[in-house]
Amino acid sequence: RVLATRWWAAMIELAKALPLWATHPLLSALLPRSVLSLPAGLLTLAAEETAAEPLCTLLFPALSSLAKKVRETDLRDSAGTQLLFGALVSLSSHRALCECSVAHSEWLPAAASQRLQKARDKPLEMGVDEAAEAVLALEWNSILGAFLRPSALSGTCPAVGMEAFPDMLSMSTRPAENAQQHLRVCLSALTAQLASACKNLARGEGGRDTVFGFVGAVLQVSEEREKAQYDARSVCSDALMLGLCRLLLCLAAPVSSGGASGGPDAEKLATVSASFCAPRGNPYLPLGHAPRLTQLPSAPAPATAAAAAAADSPVVGKAPKFVNSLFWLCARGLHVGLLPAWRHYAQLVTTLANASRELKSLNERNPGRGSSSSNPSPWQQPSATAPGNAGGGDVAFLQMQKTFSEKSVEVLLRAKLCADVHLLDPEAIASVGAFYAAAAQWLGALLDRREAEAESKAVVEGGERG
Repeated sequence: RVLATRWWAAMIELAKALPLWATHPLLSALLPRSVLSLPAGLLTLAAEETAAEPLCTLLFPALSSLAKKVRETDLRDSAGTQLLFGALVSLSSHRALCECSVAHSEWLPAAASQRLQKARDKPLEMGVDEAAEAVLALEWNSILGAFLRPSALSGTCPAVGMEAFPDMLSMSTRPAENAQQHLRVCLSALTAQLASACKNLARGEGGRDTVFGFVGAVLQVSEEREKAQYDARSVCSDALMLGLCRLLLCLAAPVSSGGASGGPDAEKLATVSASFCAPRGNPYLPLGHAPRLTQLPSAPAPATAAAAAAADSPVVGKAPKFVNSLFWLCARGLHVGLLPAWRHYAQLVTTLANASRELKSLNERNPGRGSSSSNPSPWQQPSATAPGNAGGGDVAFLQMQKTFSEKSVEVLLRAKLCADVHLLDPEAIASVGAFYAAAAQWLGALLDRREAEAESKAVVEGGERG
């Protein structure tokens, strides 16, 4: 105990002495094969024997440093990224550290929480600029936002696509498929690590509210994504939303596929309640404007202003059960996150098809000059050949158009293959199908119960009349 206490005090002094760019000493202690690494039991003992104030003094900067390092990395360094995610898992696995860490203000930055509270109070006064500030805080200044952003999407990190698919117009299909599979394996490993850390956090005091509060904030600020047209600045990006969907589906896997023969777990589904969707039915996600699956009896109008304010206040008291909250947050997340991403993907495919047709037309008009790539593209249909300039016009201008069109097709094709990593992942598609199968089973059971209640009520009323 003395050794553990002295070690923690020495770590605090070391953290003060190190420059800002250096790795935080607590992170070094959590990483394997580090000169500062400690056995798990000794680190747990050090955290348990340390008072709250010095514990937070060392822990909070370490969390901020870890999130910053995750923001600076990407999928090109898959081993390094998994090491950073592993540090979060190690930190959350120590109960004392885990319970202290949830008090960190960067889980849900103040800029986001203040603007979301304003949106709840005065939804019509929430402007695009204010929503953009909330999005910026959630994506770039929050801890979980940093761990959800690693992505293969070209709009988020173009360098990942450039390295995985360097020359699209000459790259064969097998290397492209291998690159996609490598990225999917990396994303799956990162999601499993993040899900493990979130489970550890949810077991600690206040941890479930921390995790689900962030999820609810992201879904609330991004609800405009369900519309056909919206301002991209006022909602979270596809990268973060797809990362959030992967995390929620991974957390919900025991419910959707933990039953007999890999089907839904009926016992866990029984804990899901439609009251989560009722007005003030949950503390994480206000659903005042969303369709509801429950109909509550109409209450009399509040007699006083104080009563009216109390009726509109957030839920106070016992929070919904973990599975209940997870089920509804996952359902809402897929609706706000995955479905709009598929709509963007369809637009990308349409744009790519139009660009490919334009390039084919240019090839037919100027077949005498081949593609600027040394090898024919396996991704395009071969064009018909004809002698000379079949379409007429200036050959140099046509060649310039052709070069520009080839670059456009290359960029769009690379963007499509990067999106395929997320949206055409067989494992991800199977998990989405399993969740919706579980949702259908729950909804069927709910309708059966309500039908049985209605029949029982009709029998009782008929007996009374008789």
